[in-house]
Parts: sequence; C-alpha cells; structure tokens
Amino acid sequence: MTEFDQRIREVVTAVPYGSVVSYGSVAKAAGYPQASRMVAGTLQKYAGELPWWRVVNRLGILSIVHPTITAEDQAELLRAEGVGVREEEGVLRVNIT
Repeated sequence: MTEFDQRIREVVTAVPYGSVVSYGSVAKAAGYPQASRMVAGTLQKYAGELPWWRVVNRLGILSIVHPTITAEDQAELLRAEGVGVREEEGVLRVNIT
C-alpha cells in the first residue's frame, strides 16, 4: 500500500456515520489537494475495507466508478445511514456542505 493510499484510508475511515464528503475534501485532508481523482482509485481498490459510500463528487452527485458497485448501491448505503438521497436530472444527489 502506498503512502497516498494509507492517508486516504485514514481520512475516509474518519468520516462520521451519516455524513458525506467530496473527493476533493478527502484529497485535501490527506495532504494531496490536487489528487481528488486519485482518491476515487484508492476507494475502488479498497472498497471492501472503507466506507467509500460517504464520498461523493463536489456537487453532491453519487458518481462511483466500480465494476460491480453502482450509484444505486451507494444511495442505498447512504439512506441506511439517514442521508437524504434524491434524483435530479437523472442523477442521484445528496446535500454536501
């Protein structure tokens, strides 16, 4: 595991239950402010070990890219934590602060 992956794992595991953050905020908190796209790669690699569903794009859109996990799967996990997920213009979205 790379140092980058380790830092991303630390940040994502610290996201509280029922909360969402953006890929960019995870990258910034990990010390890699220009690496938001790389965050997605780490989440894909370690999806079985991380609360990946709590990370969305900067607009609050559920934009998971994974061969077997869909945005609908992410929405279900978020709803189970009490996060409001809505469909707007054909995409699933949450409020992000």
